[in-house]
Amino acid sequence: MQALRRMDRAAAARVVLRWVGLIVALAVLALPAAVLTSSVDRHFGPHEARYSLNLSGEIVVDLGPLGAVVMPAEGHLPAGLGVHADIREIPADVGAAGSTDSIGSLSQDVAAYGTFFAQPHALIDDITRAFTTDILMRELAFVVAGLVVVLALRLLLGPPRRAELKDKARRHPLTLTTAASCAALLVAAGLIAQTWEDQERPEGNAVFAGTPLEGARVTGRLSAVVDEVGALVTEYYEENEEFYAEARANLRAAWEMEREELGFGGPGHRPQLVPPAHSYAAEDLSTFLMVADLHCNVGMPEVVREALLQSGAEYYLDAGDITMNGTEAENYCVDAAAAAVPEHIPKLFVKGNHDTEETADAARRAGFEVLEDEEIELGGVTFYGDADPRYTQFGVGSTLERDEDQAQFTERMRQEACTRDIDVLFLHDPRYGFPALSAGCAPLVLAGHWHRAVLPEVQGRGILYVSSTTGGALANALTPGPLRMDAEMTLMRFDRQTGAAVDYRIIAVHPDRSVTLGPWTPMPAPPAAPVPAPDAGELPAQEPEEAQNDTGPRGPAVI
Repeated sequence: MQALRRMDRAAAARVVLRWVGLIVALAVLALPAAVLTSSVDRHFGPHEARYSLNLSGEIVVDLGPLGAVVMPAEGHLPAGLGVHADIREIPADVGAAGSTDSIGSLSQDVAAYGTFFAQPHALIDDITRAFTTDILMRELAFVVAGLVVVLALRLLLGPPRRAELKDKARRHPLTLTTAASCAALLVAAGLIAQTWEDQERPEGNAVFAGTPLEGARVTGRLSAVVDEVGALVTEYYEENEEFYAEARANLRAAWEMEREELGFGGPGHRPQLVPPAHSYAAEDLSTFLMVADLHCNVGMPEVVREALLQSGAEYYLDAGDITMNGTEAENYCVDAAAAAVPEHIPKLFVKGNHDTEETADAARRAGFEVLEDEEIELGGVTFYGDADPRYTQFGVGSTLERDEDQAQFTERMRQEACTRDIDVLFLHDPRYGFPALSAGCAPLVLAGHWHRAVLPEVQGRGILYVSSTTGGALANALTPGPLRMDAEMTLMRFDRQTGAAVDYRIIAVHPDRSVTLGPWTPMPAPPAAPVPAPDAGELPAQEPEEAQNDTGPRGPAVI
């Protein structure tokens, strides 16, 4: 009996191994088909685009009768693979859809092109991830289809015919092996033939030298234009790169000078403790870097990265409005912001009124924790918040994104803060937190939205802090390019045990590329008696053009 059991187990193992081998073989055979039939829909600048894989070794952006932009795929895709991008129309929801301001819409389209050409890697990385998912799904479909065919053949042949074929295979193993080897060689030869290149590819246009598009060339009717206007584009790109590179260098130099003056360690060292932080050991404090209102400025994230590295911040907070209009075409702005944050640093994001659910989804894919009606604990600090209920487009105005108006949202934030044990109410628009402050349910409200700072101050029974814009976003102006107003970010330290804010410092990058490291300043003490917080009022959905007339509780605001 034991011998029979062993035989049964051995037979079962052989069957399992045969099926596993079949699945592996089908997967190997299906891989080239899955790769070469893969296509994904994404954006190119403000345009919709269909991207498909091939074996050209080049990334080709097909602009129809205007020609094409061609750049080497090396460094972006596995050896031999290329991408063909079929550029289509600009969707109606990009820019100021429905607006009569055609110049404003065109300016946003130009800004989208400029942002892409300044940071093409963010889009390429997004497309690569999309291709990976598509290839895996196609591979699975092909393997399942292959298994269905094999099972169908087994049923059609029947046991006697299968036994006959097995007997022939055992008597002629060399013939079968040779046939399989020849088939594999033919497939490999076909793939090699398509990727084999005896001649060198044409050189790229000189105008792209030294840019992220180095090696790219333009064909067709655009080729006669690119050298004429390319100098202007290159000048803009170089000015932008030089501006933010110098800002990063100035930030690094400011930190090095401070370390030298105070006599402490290198980048990432965090011993500078002022009252009341001087009573803490460094390990008892959690250090956060907070940004807000980047508005698709893809130059500033690298400056933010420098601040993270130099300060030794452990957590990253984004108070919303990463984008200008929250379209899928602007997901590269989210990717650029996320890519600048070192992988070991957790990232928390709350959606602003210029962001959308598409933006929130892109943030999740990029590694952010997205705060949506939930508590999230980081470094001993419990955050609660939710997405801004509005959707605001430049040149169009605001609409509600869900079945909840601003007054209802504000009241819900108060109720949630009063029923939860939180340390920070983290919102995009500070006005949503006023009732919670008045009720004593939010020890600290952190927000952005106004594009000007409100330094930490007592409001109601808590503390309010509003960050200025990290993108240097002026009212009704696009952010790509060098700064036209100060860009700010804030370092904050919290007690890991109690979750209470201890102190903060503001880092400001100025339009002349200089950097100011503000002093570490103690957070205000919790109020002994309530201080009246401003009345949030009806919180009307404002047009961006009217933002500078929004008096709010702290004077003119820019949203």
